[in-house]
Amino acid sequence: MHRKLLALVALSTLSWNVAKATHVAGGEIIYECLGNGQYQFSLILYRDCAGTTLGTSYTLDFTSPCGNQSLTVDVDTVFEVSQLCEDQLPFSSCNGGNLPGLEQHVFTGTITLPPCDFWTASWSLCCRNDAISNLQTPGTYDGYLETSMNNEDYPCDNSPVFTNAPIPYVCLNQPVVYSYGVYDPDGDSLSYALISAMTTGGVPIPYVFPYTFLEPIQAGLTFDPFTGLLQFTPNAIGNYVVVMEVTQYDDDGNVIGTTLRDMQFVVIACTNQAPDPTAGAIDNFSGTAVQTGPFSIELCESDNFCFEATFTDPDAGDTLTFSSNIQQNLPGSTISATGANPLTITVCWTAQAGNSGFFPFTITVEDGNCPISAFQTFVYATNVLQRTSVGPDQTICGPQIAEIEAQGGLNFVWTIIPGGDPITGQNFTCLDPPFCSEVIADPNSTTSYIVTSDLAGTCINADTVTVFVVSDFTFAATQSDDTLCLGETAQLNVVPNPNLPGYTFEWIPTLGLSAGDIANPIAGYSQPGSYAYTVEITSPDGCVKQDTTLGLVVLPGFVPDFTLTVADSSFCEGQGTTFTVDIDNSPPIYCGPNFAGCTSGIVADFELGTGVDQGTTTSYPAPYGNW
Repeated sequence: MHRKLLALVALSTLSWNVAKATHVAGGEIIYECLGNGQYQFSLILYRDCAGTTLGTSYTLDFTSPCGNQSLTVDVDTVFEVSQLCEDQLPFSSCNGGNLPGLEQHVFTGTITLPPCDFWTASWSLCCRNDAISNLQTPGTYDGYLETSMNNEDYPCDNSPVFTNAPIPYVCLNQPVVYSYGVYDPDGDSLSYALISAMTTGGVPIPYVFPYTFLEPIQAGLTFDPFTGLLQFTPNAIGNYVVVMEVTQYDDDGNVIGTTLRDMQFVVIACTNQAPDPTAGAIDNFSGTAVQTGPFSIELCESDNFCFEATFTDPDAGDTLTFSSNIQQNLPGSTISATGANPLTITVCWTAQAGNSGFFPFTITVEDGNCPISAFQTFVYATNVLQRTSVGPDQTICGPQIAEIEAQGGLNFVWTIIPGGDPITGQNFTCLDPPFCSEVIADPNSTTSYIVTSDLAGTCINADTVTVFVVSDFTFAATQSDDTLCLGETAQLNVVPNPNLPGYTFEWIPTLGLSAGDIANPIAGYSQPGSYAYTVEITSPDGCVKQDTTLGLVVLPGFVPDFTLTVADSSFCEGQGTTFTVDIDNSPPIYCGPNFAGCTSGIVADFELGTGVDQGTTTSYPAPYGNW
């Protein structure tokens, strides 16, 4: 172990509150829309495990021009996020040891907020840490967190989410590259800004000269407002509060909301060397995208890329590992790694049509050095440009039509590829004139359409779509019965015409059916109730039709309770006697597996014995049914 490092860490406190209680080291407030005006808010606090414990609940205050509310958030999850190598985690202060430990506490609650163009949710707690290096008299100010939202114009938006280390230890006189690893669940555009640390009410706290909220750790610190990338080389040991605010925008540049993280960088003297901050540049690039810089890519919707990035650490014995938020920011991407030091990471992605925007993602590389590991975060700027796209291709038959939507541009002009069915007012309709981004095509024969937009820029402003017109077919969907008793079954059946090989069938749902992909499943049930089915039939040529008329009613079973009496228990040959049946219960209908159906009347069949008339039948009226 590094004795000098441990001694310095022991002198560094992370907490907002040294003598007064909780040892909160920082945090953020995020929210998730649940629908119908409901939101789940999460207060995320980071606790120095050397201090006292946190409470089990806190209060968030909501203020707006539309009124004020409050919400109690209760502890939901607690887990350790200490920046220690794996072997040393059992010895952190979170586990009773002497190494610096940190816990993430998540408090959640649900609130209904009426629509308003500006809500602020805030939380504060006394007091900040007296050992903070860049704030004046920090112990006299509260810690403060807030987030804002506009749920009038954006009635169900979610806040950005932070994915990277909350309270990082960084090494004195070593370059640091750090990103908050933010992503937005709704794909909103994001910008980043360093703002002042605040106390209760959102009041700014003064900084110690020469520090400012724009240079909270050292002069020359750089911050990228488009990616949130923070770069600096700390030149003094201490605790430095850094507050970063994320702003969400819609496609027109209007502000949706803001979220901040208040955190501390703890600068320590290290014998360990952090991973190389100049590594990780894009290499072995391939695909239809364009590499525009060492860490930047530009592509059009539907384009793709793959690249490699190699990371190294000056300490040859360190084993590098990585984490990334690429799956959140680039859905459908793949990322893999080979080697240990150097570590080579391979990234591939195909941009989806209709999903343009700026999507930076992060790769954080950690060296695993014991006891406290070091890391660097690398940001890759992925800029997806809009292109004109239309599709997918469609297959129709008979009276069916094709509804087609084009994206990427404002105004669209439609033409056909020669050889198809010419565009006429009878077979082609613009649904949103004069833009014509949505159309209905009803050609008589297979036709390919070209759509051209007014989109300017480097991406393609035209695309094609084909409407395949194939032979029509009909079908008959039948069922052997529409009412069943428990234990009985019914045969469902679809017969297409012409009945050629190659049809496929899909029944929705498949509950109670012997198979969901055949023409003639058998239906049987263990519970009474009503069951309805849709069957989708696809012809050998690819035309799809549906029937939603099939349904079954399943009735509960009934065992009758009756008494059989005989007028004369013995009689002579040639004489007769009277049998009487008394029904003691009278449900409206009884069905059983041994009867053909449920009709009015009860049938009693008595076999009297050898030598006398057998098969005597007596019928009783409704409502008893058959038994």
